[in-house]
Amino acid sequence: MSGATQASGITLKEPVTLDEPVPLAALQAAGMFHPPQSYRYLKADDLHQVTAAVPIADAALRKVLSDLVPA
Repeated sequence: MSGATQASGITLKEPVTLDEPVPLAALQAAGMFHPPQSYRYLKADDLHQVTAAVPIADAALRKVLSDLVPA
């Protein structure tokens, strides 16, 4: 992210390293697996819609974002 004017990242807690790589074909054969194709920035209105549609999302978002968003 060096040199980026704006960037995002995901922190993984306690990742597990596999002894052997899992081929994409094996993941696809096991079920409905599709690697992410894109992402989207959410505006405040989008987040309000998500939390209104899925009430548990409100609590989850508050917990995750509590260090970033003032109460």
